[in-house]
Amino acid sequence: DLEGAVWMTLSADELIAFADAGVSVTVKFPGAEVTLSPDALSDLAAMAALGADSITIAVTTVPMRELSGMQAAQVKGYETVTGIEVFAGSTKVDIPLTISLPYTLKQGENPAAVRVWYMNDSGVLTDLNGVYDAETGMITFHGAF
Repeated sequence: DLEGAVWMTLSADELIAFADAGVSVTVKFPGAEVTLSPDALSDLAAMAALGADSITIAVTTVPMRELSGMQAAQVKGYETVTGIEVFAGSTKVDIPLTISLPYTLKQGENPAAVRVWYMNDSGVLTDLNGVYDAETGMITFHGAF
């Protein structure tokens, strides 16, 4: 569901061209950067070759009111919940991504203590060991989403 999302779509031909070139592709969204590695692009190109006419990456800021009771309780105290989804055609797929999100340190906050948590569709949280970069003001992490 792309309602309320900022999204971009790559055609099968574009995916295959990027995969053949062996490059990474970074897409800059408002409030997030999503990087597809050469391996991820190859996987997506293979999906495209099997019939997915395009790949869409969608980024959404999730309002707290849309979280279930358990999910809302688990993210209490966090400022931002961001949803990132990848679709092959109309099918949601999990693919390894590198994601960077903006973050402003609170006064006295230790940059090494900044965390990123992934919440799956069942509401289970996993620490993604994000790395905060004070120069860019971004926290970067890897995972399959």
